[in-house]
Amino acid sequence: LLAPCSCVSSAITTQWLAPPTSTRRPARHGYFPTTVLVVEDELLIRMDVVDQLQTEGFQTLEAGTGREALHQMEGDRQIDIVFTDVDMPGNVNGIVLAHEVREKWPSVGIIVTSGQAVISVDTLPAGAHFFSKPYEMKAIFAIIQELIA
Repeated sequence: LLAPCSCVSSAITTQWLAPPTSTRRPARHGYFPTTVLVVEDELLIRMDVVDQLQTEGFQTLEAGTGREALHQMEGDRQIDIVFTDVDMPGNVNGIVLAHEVREKWPSVGIIVTSGQAVISVDTLPAGAHFFSKPYEMKAIFAIIQELIA
């Protein structure tokens, strides 16, 4: 049996706290979570990256190929960062994807990773970042923070 507690005020006030700025981008009316499109053909790697990004408060979308990623980019969802592997099946690898994203969506941040290829800075579009696998997720989070600042 529950009894009323005299320590609770009958007046309830609501205080809106600003969301953490670490994973949010400003909008005209409030804040939206930063959305990262993870493009990786290795399912377990993709699942791990998505899980870690979501744990940090980011919204995520997934694609298993470069072509699928371009299809997602052309949709009506706001994508802030593309996080892509280089080696993927099909005719749109991570380098081609990075250049297409930079050309069509210049404000989108780009992070390229590879465990096989050694990528020179000249190969990537301007402003893109490269990480060799295995990479530290803390370093990825730091670059994302730079890209959305």
